[in-house]
Amino acid sequence: SNKESDQTILDNNRIRVLINTLKI
Repeated sequence: SNKESDQTILDNNRIRVLINTLKI
């Protein structure tokens, strides 16, 4: 359960970075 949550957070962070990169 913990691992899944951590993975989800990591995935969300990656998506955020991608979105930020696209915005720039």
